Amino acid sequence: MMTVKRTTAGVATAVVVLAAVAAMTALTRAATGGQAATWKSTAIGRGAPATPTAAAYQEATRAQVDPSTVRVLGSAGAGKNRVTLLRGLRADGATCLAARTSSVTGSFNCLGAATDAYALVYFATTGGSSLAGVDHATVIGVARAGINRVRFTTPSGTHDLAVGPGRVFSYVAVDAAAVPTSLIAVGNRGEEVQRFQLEAAAPRQE
Repeated sequence: MMTVKRTTAGVATAVVVLAAVAAMTALTRAATGGQAATWKSTAIGRGAPATPTAAAYQEATRAQVDPSTVRVLGSAGAGKNRVTLLRGLRADGATCLAARTSSVTGSFNCLGAATDAYALVYFATTGGSSLAGVDHATVIGVARAGINRVRFTTPSGTHDLAVGPGRVFSYVAVDAAAVPTSLIAVGNRGEEVQRFQLEAAAPRQE
């Protein structure tokens, strides 16, 4: 987890970039052809060409990702709340993901056996326009094979979003009632495969 603070009109807003190491509260294994799905068998999109920033180049090199392979899988949100999902390749062919905001580029996390326990790999920012609480959030990530929807649980109800091209999904909340408290990976037969708790970071005064 990486936390960055930014200040707007004297009010600090906490920005949190989360990798998919969030706490699990439920887990089954999605099956494909009778076998458990893996990230190796998941066709992650190739993405659009991108010129790596100095920070992205540094993070890619640190993770042994070839900077020339870094591409953009997608973006969600607007302005300072925009999150861009980056994809790069390691020398062994592993797909690695990182998130970039207007102020920071996170570490690349590589998909493989170590991440097969997770049906979703996602990154999120949360923050508030005042110290009263969190009132906006942006989530973007990829879903493993066998997952066709992601369900977002919010104070105002649940929202199901289909997994898009390249296995990418995203969600943007612009008010407190829409900020998600959990993400649920939903399988091809409508079954709940895995639940992730999303803990929003409260705004802090500088």
